[in-house]
Amino acid sequence: MASKSPRRVLLDVLLLGPAGTGESHLVQALGYRAIKGGFTVLYRLVFDVVRHFLSDEALGGDEKVLTRYLKLDLITVDDMGLEPCPNGRASTSSRSSCGATRIAPP
Repeated sequence: MASKSPRRVLLDVLLLGPAGTGESHLVQALGYRAIKGGFTVLYRLVFDVVRHFLSDEALGGDEKVLTRYLKLDLITVDDMGLEPCPNGRASTSSRSSCGATRIAPP
């Protein structure tokens, strides 16, 4: 990622690990380096991505959201296994267990 070049390598990467082992930190660091290298980057929680696509579909499905996402050099989707809770915590199962789970990364 030293500099942006006309040749692009397209890769899909999935980082998995127990809570608190640094997956989100690594993804954010890679995004930061990509930005410093002149790339366009989007960091979103999976719930926000789904919400964007559902609202696009509800408004006629003219694929504006998809087009916007495809223009980016790097898209990072975080917290694939966590469900957001109203109290700022995250749950790996359901909203009913929100009070007894770890705090989600920012």
